[in-house]
This record gives sequence, structure tokens and C-alpha cells, in this order.
Amino acid sequence: MAKFFDSDVSDMVSTDDFADTITCASPSLSFSGIFDYVYGEEFGFGDREIPSVTAKTSDVTTLSQDDVLTIPASAFDDSSSSKTFKVLVKKEDNTGITVILLESN
Repeated sequence: MAKFFDSDVSDMVSTDDFADTITCASPSLSFSGIFDYVYGEEFGFGDREIPSVTAKTSDVTTLSQDDVLTIPASAFDDSSSSKTFKVLVKKEDNTGITVILLESN
């Protein structure tokens, strides 16, 4: 699979469009990402929806399993406050994009 140009990836996860600014306290990190729910079957998690964040790979290299991410309220249709999730696993797709699977914190 061909790699995206770095600017294409940046445009894809731009906060000007679909992305939100996601934060992590430790390690101290802030990055643009798209919060969504993915079908767990494609990642080996059975027949259920899993919360996820899609981000630029180079922005999330320091994230590890069990790091806690804060997703802002703007990412949710039904919430007036931010929510926290733990990183379950990171799936890099070799195009400059990483899908971070999350679990409720």
C-alpha cells in the first residue's frame, strides 16, 4: 500500500474538519484525532463496537497500552463533558495513519 504524503495525512486529521484535539497527561501529549467506534471483529475483538481514535502515526509514537486519553465533549453527540479512555492497542496501517483502540476508563 502506498504511503500518503505527510500533508495528506495532516489534512485528513485536521481539527478544521472532522478531528478534535485529544490529550494525554502521561506522556504529556496533545494531537489531532478522529474519535469514532469501529467494528471489533476486524481487530479480533468479536462482534461489538470499540471506541477508537484515528491519528497521524508520527503524532502518537509515544502512546502505549494503558495510557489515558481525554476525548473532548465536542467528539460526542450526547455529552456536555469530556470522557477518558485507556489505550487498548495501537494499529498502524503503514500509510501514516494509526487507529488507537480504546476501552472505557
